[in-house]
Amino acid sequence: MIATNNDDQLVKAQALLMKQMSNLKRNAFKRWIVTAVGFILACILSIFTNWIATKLGLSLYNRSGLDKALTHYFGNATFDDIIQNELLVNSYEFNSKTPRFFSKTFQEISPGRYTVPLRDAVGGSSSAPLYFDPK
Repeated sequence: MIATNNDDQLVKAQALLMKQMSNLKRNAFKRWIVTAVGFILACILSIFTNWIATKLGLSLYNRSGLDKALTHYFGNATFDDIIQNELLVNSYEFNSKTPRFFSKTFQEISPGRYTVPLRDAVGGSSSAPLYFDPK
């Protein structure tokens, strides 16, 4: 048989459990409200984050003005039309993620790859994605 002292502890434990269960039921609505508000704030934050990420991916300026100026100054000139041999134009190829250098020397080494109009090489050198979209 169980001692009376243990019975008292059992009754106290049951009373405490009943009290905690009633508190849990009473606060259930508050928890649902907090969860709903948190969900709504998370949705708003995700929409805002997506908007910021989209804006960061766009360039700040229209490339048409740059292309017009390059066409005006360089026309259809190529590296063969340059008098000096020392002109080196550096750019970055986004597809292969490698730097690309344009000059008469590179054109002689690999004619198919480096035979581009001078305006395209200079335009590629000046088109940082933040400012101008790459061609």
